[in-house]
Amino acid sequence: MEIIAYGTPQFEEFVKNAPISLDEAWDIQLNFAKKNTDNDLAYNIHKDNVLLFFVLDGYYIFTMAHINNKALEGYFLDGIWVNANTGEVLEKNIHVKIKSQKAWSKIK
Repeated sequence: MEIIAYGTPQFEEFVKNAPISLDEAWDIQLNFAKKNTDNDLAYNIHKDNVLLFFVLDGYYIFTMAHINNKALEGYFLDGIWVNANTGEVLEKNIHVKIKSQKAWSKIK
């Protein structure tokens, strides 16, 4: 398992060489969320709060798990995963926490 944290030189190198850019992955996960969310309010909450903390095994992981994580001990790997090579989308519920200090969002 290869985990690359946002804000590291390894992350910058990964994104530079990935066929699917971070901005493209953002758009892919938003389109997926739009198609798979029951209503506009839930989609807007997702859009305004989703963050990326990690790349795991070649997948950008977009999550909202930080909203319920008041202890800041780490972040669950739950969320929408976008393959950086193919654009494949997976929705995962992995209840494993990994510590991270930084996160990325296209909406600042």
